[in-house]
Amino acid sequence: MVLETGHTPNRRSAEPALGQSRPIPRLPTEDELSAVVGFDDPTEFFEAVLGLVELLSGNGEFVIGREEFFWKTGKVFVDDPFYEERTNYFLTHFFFARPLSSDPKVDMSYQMLTPLEGLRLLCDKYATTEVTTLASRLAELEHYEHGIYQILKGGDTVITVRNLITDTKTSLSARPGTSFVGLRAKEIFQGFVAPYQGTLFLFPGIIIHPGTSTRTVKRYLKSARKRESFDLGSVLYRLASVQLKHCRHKHVTPKKIYDAELILPKG
Repeated sequence: MVLETGHTPNRRSAEPALGQSRPIPRLPTEDELSAVVGFDDPTEFFEAVLGLVELLSGNGEFVIGREEFFWKTGKVFVDDPFYEERTNYFLTHFFFARPLSSDPKVDMSYQMLTPLEGLRLLCDKYATTEVTTLASRLAELEHYEHGIYQILKGGDTVITVRNLITDTKTSLSARPGTSFVGLRAKEIFQGFVAPYQGTLFLFPGIIIHPGTSTRTVKRYLKSARKRESFDLGSVLYRLASVQLKHCRHKHVTPKKIYDAELILPKG
């Protein structure tokens, strides 16, 4: 199934960050921050911002973050057919949702902030037009949402979805150079959604759950929301791990896997 066709955004950024040694973390310079503003395309902008994140956090932080992500969602390997999509999901998670560690190599002012928050704070050090523009774009991205959605109306470049946690409807646009070809009405997927220059985009890396699992997923979400300890991130990463198990056991019906993993026995 084709999820999104066209430019695949983060593979170029992922390989250096995850596979090669890099200098210790340092703060991006004013010129480096300003250069990112030249990318208006949301995919290219996000890829350029990830380069700044690597400077700010260092390669070691990416490696630690990836291992944490594997622990939450399941490990993938470079020869897996879903490796790229899962890597994109990790990188988007790392940027939006994972706080930087308290590693002394990371500047103290940015420890425990997400990379998005850290870059936004760094922009406050400068007053140039370019950096102010970058700060504005990052502030817009801070209104991101990590959620699970059901498609109400499909389309090549725009889809209407329902957030299965908040029960709200919204329209999502495909990033330029990509499309939603292959996504059908009633399908459920999870991922990161964020506004960029006034348009709500689905950011790189999505997890699509098989159609026969829909009832089980909804039942699991309904049960999870009733718990006092409900944590959306934990629920979504749990679902991602189950979907990975399905991907690795194609000989087993998806419903059987989802029922076994998500439905607690009575009693």
